[in-house]
Amino acid sequence: MIVDCYTQLGPGINAHRTQLLQPMHDTSTAEGLIAVMDRVGIDRAIVFPPKWVGGDLVDPDYTQGNAFNHQAVTSNPKRLAGYVRVNPNFGAAAVQELQRGLGEYGFKGLMLDPEAENFDPGDKSLVYPLLETVRAAKLPVLFHSWYAPSEPALFWRVADDFPDVPIIIGHMGGRLTVDAALIAERAKNIFLETSDHMYRLHTFAHRLGVERILFGSNIPFAAPEAELFKVTVRNQLSQEEKDLILGGNAVRLHRLS
Repeated sequence: MIVDCYTQLGPGINAHRTQLLQPMHDTSTAEGLIAVMDRVGIDRAIVFPPKWVGGDLVDPDYTQGNAFNHQAVTSNPKRLAGYVRVNPNFGAAAVQELQRGLGEYGFKGLMLDPEAENFDPGDKSLVYPLLETVRAAKLPVLFHSWYAPSEPALFWRVADDFPDVPIIIGHMGGRLTVDAALIAERAKNIFLETSDHMYRLHTFAHRLGVERILFGSNIPFAAPEAELFKVTVRNQLSQEEKDLILGGNAVRLHRLS
């Protein structure tokens, strides 16, 4: 089974058509996303709303995007699972939205984007109440990681303060993949998600342990064929290791049935 751990879904995709980084596929609907998944052989996807960039949809707190994805997951339970996306700058309202997502919606984790929402991942007043909530639910948190303030080194303190929370560094830290790997060596609750990374996976899988690598595609902003190629072809990995990265680890971490 192939499980994609980094997929963006919902009407917020439409506003990105005017941005510098434009979607390669139409995942504004569940049908559009599933069509892409079927084309490349992805069995299940973990979805969350794309970052809010304005446009006709006014959704800076992601309440509408989360509600849309809840309906998409409910209609396609064998293909889609959800992450709650919130903006920590909304304070108590963000915690409330997270609680709704994990409780009423039954989502499988939390997605945070320090770069898009401009917050420190280690902010104890804004971020830590959210992490306490996912800790109580025994679920993971996924952080987008690329430019400031989302560099991998910033997650070391977070991982140390929440050792029982699985912390997923998105894009393997992007341009700072080596930094992400060094942090993951020191904090055993850190996982690395593969989309848009720039290095060969087997080096990190063998050094950290293959069980802490999760496949992701960043659909619709990347080509899933290329993201799959990095795992299935361009690596010195056994078939068992590939199977764990492509889906086995995600099934275990998210308790997918």
